Amino acid sequence: MDEHSSSDIASQLAALKPGSHLCFFYRSQTEKLGVLEPFLRQGLDKGEKVIYVLNDMSSLADVATCSCEPGQLQNWLSIGQMKVLNAQEVYLDGGVFSAEKMIAKWQKECELALSEGYPALRAAAEMDWALGTTPLEELTRYEWLVEDLFHRFPVIGLCQYDLRRFAEPYAAHQLLAHPWVVARNQAVVNRFYPRAEAPQSLERAPADFSSLLDSVLQSTA
Repeated sequence: MDEHSSSDIASQLAALKPGSHLCFFYRSQTEKLGVLEPFLRQGLDKGEKVIYVLNDMSSLADVATCSCEPGQLQNWLSIGQMKVLNAQEVYLDGGVFSAEKMIAKWQKECELALSEGYPALRAAAEMDWALGTTPLEELTRYEWLVEDLFHRFPVIGLCQYDLRRFAEPYAAHQLLAHPWVVARNQAVVNRFYPRAEAPQSLERAPADFSSLLDSVLQSTA
């Protein structure tokens, strides 16, 4: 990612307001960190509570890239402004995913952040945990249902989908379940997000994810 692209996506992310629910699609570690770093750092700089849910805790070093000074990450963790959680433990409680239980967990985190005096909660979550553990229908239902939380609490959420692992039809369903899309150094409003048609999303999602994503990104070009 060149310097100009990094600046552009950082500016777009900085303009996000609480209530923004985003899906982030990427194909490389460089692309991932190019979004994750400003997303997390901006929340910390704004004094928000920040939660990062990792699929593989060995990649904790990724989180450190959002720190410009040695030891700053540890400081954020020690004062409680930032939490790093294991995705399997968070989402697969007892080895099974439940949309309702997960939404209840996020609501508690929102309430806790506000009770601690933070103006908002900002969360980024790697979604790889769902592969091989959770039916497409259940994950898509969760993404639709959790949107209600974004209307009731000051929260910004970034759901991360690695396109090297998620098949295109799977990714297409998740794109349709999010009001915002982040991909190819852009953060845009999803014009294909018709909230009222949520129950039909599984039937109408196209198999050609790439064309769908092209349409979303070009609509704001």
